[in-house]
Amino acid sequence: MKTIIAAVLTVFLICLRMQAGTDVITDPVKDYLDTFSPLGGDDSVYADDHLLRLDIDLFRDGHTEVLLSMARDKNGKQGNSWTVYRDSSNGYANIGGMTFNPRSFYIGPIDRTEKNGLVAFWPSSNGEGVMHAFVLNGGKIQELTLGEVSRDPITREFKGAENEDKYFGRKAKEHIKGEDAIKLITADELNKKYSVKIKGKTYRDSIQEGK
Repeated sequence: MKTIIAAVLTVFLICLRMQAGTDVITDPVKDYLDTFSPLGGDDSVYADDHLLRLDIDLFRDGHTEVLLSMARDKNGKQGNSWTVYRDSSNGYANIGGMTFNPRSFYIGPIDRTEKNGLVAFWPSSNGEGVMHAFVLNGGKIQELTLGEVSRDPITREFKGAENEDKYFGRKAKEHIKGEDAIKLITADELNKKYSVKIKGKTYRDSIQEGK
């Protein structure tokens, strides 16, 4: 009898641990703030910080994704580093990250993938750069390289520009301007709703002090 009770208790404890390790994310913003780890390494929130939020059906499958990025969390010319949360019947799941410029991106059908997703252009210099696509694969974000836009060293003509126009040209129906879709959440708003501790100075001031 004691052996049976011990076995039942063991199974019960295992179930509790499994449940604790699979907690549902009820608020993407709170989860993002709790795990905020920017490329620069400074996870403080400053008085002039803004959190970028984009709510959109990223993969055109009826689910709403919430994309979050602190405005200063940038990877050079490539744009901001975003965390993507996907909705479900009981909350949200963190399905990975992506990097794109919030001012301009494409969402819709992507050639050669037979999928919907987001396309970003990562510029290098003089109009050159690389196009990257972010699609859903196995419940996680997958990054794909779509092609390069380069300039011929002799003729100075662009190669691959037609692909860029397809996603970012004037005729691109799914080309999105960030200012039309992205919500800005101020540091003060984060403090009021999530009790986030805000540094009294600005991020720029903290950099100047560190020099």
